[in-house]
Amino acid sequence: MKISMLLPARGRPQYLRTSIESVFRLASHPDMIEVLVRLDDDDRHLREEQRILDTIRDARWLGAGAVEVEVGSRIGYARMHDYYESLAI
Repeated sequence: MKISMLLPARGRPQYLRTSIESVFRLASHPDMIEVLVRLDDDDRHLREEQRILDTIRDARWLGAGAVEVEVGSRIGYARMHDYYESLAI
């Protein structure tokens, strides 16, 4: 059984690596964790966020855990639950 963490990210690239790294470092079974990151295609920090996520995928501490990234049009918090439900299907 995997544990999935949904992480919407926008405009705060300085927290992206810290958030993901802490999840995997604190997990007793990091191989059972998957982090699903959602980036908005109109975010002015998109390239920096993608660069950070690329370095995370190569990190030794990630182990067998997974980080999946989706880039798409802005959803906004009012419709975020629709996006989360679509992932569960």
